[in-house]
Amino acid sequence: MTSVINRLSFLFCLLFIVGCGNRPAIIENLTVTPDFSGGEANVRVETDFNVGGMELMYLTLPINHPQTGEQIGQFAMAGKRLSLGINLSAIAHLNSGPAQLPNGTGVPFAGTNEIVVVPIGGQGIRLYVSWTQTKVLLGVAVPIKQFDVIGQTVGQVNLLPIFQIGQVQGAAGTFHSRTAGQNGIAFFADISVALPQAVKEELFYQTEGAYLSQESFSKVSIRESVPRSSTEAEIGSQIQKLSRRKVKLSVR
Repeated sequence: MTSVINRLSFLFCLLFIVGCGNRPAIIENLTVTPDFSGGEANVRVETDFNVGGMELMYLTLPINHPQTGEQIGQFAMAGKRLSLGINLSAIAHLNSGPAQLPNGTGVPFAGTNEIVVVPIGGQGIRLYVSWTQTKVLLGVAVPIKQFDVIGQTVGQVNLLPIFQIGQVQGAAGTFHSRTAGQNGIAFFADISVALPQAVKEELFYQTEGAYLSQESFSKVSIRESVPRSSTEAEIGSQIQKLSRRKVKLSVR
């Protein structure tokens, strides 16, 4: 346990300069809080990005239903903390399909192309959710203006290594592109173990024509997405420069 805590205490910028072996995670203090009151499945996820000398500028946005406009959740970031709460039951009937990060690459969900995407605000933030009768995967991608300079150098790549905190596994890090507005931070997690079975079954049975067979359930997971070592090193160099300047990270 001590060694895990020590690895998680590394600065965010160190993630990008270590090799592909035991890469330290950048996520810490992850909490998942389910709420099944009122017959609806709600979940709140809070985590800290270990961003070194940088900080996330304060931002809070409602999460609105894409069809009705009704508020069904809340997104917030400030300092190192990123949090969101979402009524999963409210989006259970939305169309699902293959999903992309803002840079045009696929999200790191393995074993399924049935993903619900919910835009948050008008600045390119996206919420991703996928579920089976036994699994719930959730993620968020946040474009960061100050990371556009990194994309100009490295192009279209993702640096989303696997992390594990307790029994929750996921992938988190950065995504990049030479196109402005398509660079930022992202967080994805398999939150299944933190949710009561009743919540997972509620989502599954609300989905019209459940899209995965029983045999497919075990194949749904979070996968790692990392570039070649030279590209990772270049991202690390750029991150270090921003960290030394104590840059405030803002959404476009």
